[in-house]
Amino acid sequence: MEQAKVQSNSHIAFRKHYYSVLHAYIGQLVKLRITKETIQVYSDLLLLCEHKLKHDQDSMRYSTFPDHMPPIVMPTMSGIKPDIRIGRNKKDRIHSRLYNVSFPEARSNKNNIKRSIHYSS
Repeated sequence: MEQAKVQSNSHIAFRKHYYSVLHAYIGQLVKLRITKETIQVYSDLLLLCEHKLKHDQDSMRYSTFPDHMPPIVMPTMSGIKPDIRIGRNKKDRIHSRLYNVSFPEARSNKNNIKRSIHYSS
């Protein structure tokens, strides 16, 4: 059996293709059982997953099962809500930086930027 390390993106590499593995195994060595049709990924004797083996070089190079990916976790800090708004002082600093830009293309866009920013009062 061949071995591969589960990369930080939850995939193992085999013959220039990448196959997903459950995110809990990131950083671990796993064993690969290769048949004509499939690639099976094992941790010790436990079958973690099975993918259809990719043979052609022109096809998509990743085979990913969505449930193998880690959940997206948005870090939150005490007292800060994800939909935080900026106050008047921050607004003034942002406007100061936007209006003191020396690039002509940036100056032509500053009114569009100003309209797209929402502030709390």
